[in-house]
Amino acid sequence: MPKTADRIAVLAGLTLKPNTEGPLRTRLRQAGVGVRHIRFD
Repeated sequence: MPKTADRIAVLAGLTLKPNTEGPLRTRLRQAGVGVRHIRFD
């Protein structure tokens, strides 16, 4: 998957920054995104 992201970035003329998040911060961010996507209808 990282190679795919690099390829897409090159095609789009973008430069990707390295991921400097640790595993805990990554998991917390992912959990936050999941919570924000809960629908209350």
